[in-house]
Amino acid sequence: MDFNKEGPRIVGLINRMGNGDRAAIARMKPGGALPGAFYRALPQEIGSEGVTNYAWALKAVAMTGLQADDGPPLRVALAAAGLSEARFVRLMTRAPGSDQLYRELLSVTHFLKDRPYKAADLLRLIHLTNTARTDFATNTARLYYAATYKDNS
Repeated sequence: MDFNKEGPRIVGLINRMGNGDRAAIARMKPGGALPGAFYRALPQEIGSEGVTNYAWALKAVAMTGLQADDGPPLRVALAAAGLSEARFVRLMTRAPGSDQLYRELLSVTHFLKDRPYKAADLLRLIHLTNTARTDFATNTARLYYAATYKDNS
């Protein structure tokens, strides 16, 4: 998946939905019954193993009210929103595809509500595994701490 293309595509899909469909996406429980709006948004190339991850990405974008994919990287947005270090660490260290990652994702969406951020970073957090996930998390953490503590040095 090309995250840099898919991020703006998801944001555009959510923003073109009517209020009812957007609310259904925000309320859906990935892994459970999914609304028709989800299936209309699901790309052909997403296999059955990727449906839950894609559902979480759509849900997070719908819940945060992201209007465009032209904001700062996710790590900068989280730091600017005042996300605590403990929550940030939990978010970065949860295993991809795990219920714990999804719970952490839901817990931080209120920090991102109506704040711009890069949807592609959210997709990377949800989809990447193994070494690529570790590299992304390490880089994200480095820049989160730089943004959080830049005034304290």
